[in-house]
Amino acid sequence: MTDVAARNAWVQRVLGVTAGAEDPAPQVRSLVAYRKALLGFEQARKAVDGQIEALRKALITTMPHEAALAARLAEDLAALNEGVGDAIDDAMSSAQDDRPSANAEAVEELKAYIAELARNPLVRHVDANPFVPTGVVATLTAALDQVVATVV
Repeated sequence: MTDVAARNAWVQRVLGVTAGAEDPAPQVRSLVAYRKALLGFEQARKAVDGQIEALRKALITTMPHEAALAARLAEDLAALNEGVGDAIDDAMSSAQDDRPSANAEAVEELKAYIAELARNPLVRHVDANPFVPTGVVATLTAALDQVVATVV
């Protein structure tokens, strides 16, 4: 096997991109952008988790009866994040022929999550709290929008 053929086989096997007569670089760049967006979502999720934990601590000291609010939001967001993660994992692990439909399903799941963030009264209530600045909707929506824009 020639060096070029070996590289093309590796690109196909590892990245799921068919290299051939055409330059695979745009597809590879797209995959890199997608992976960066997924990493950005993970960082956004962790940032929001930190904001919620800070709010929970502030509520414990000032309004102990409201501390459960932050815990409930953390649980709700964890469930939504798990659903998004499952959709992304399904899309990424799908066979090349099934990838377009799996990606479309992942995008729909991401858009549904974005819509849920925008309309969820608990999330809006937390973002409007006077104790600790939070940006649950803005932080997660920006990261999810980037994932939607780069799905490959």
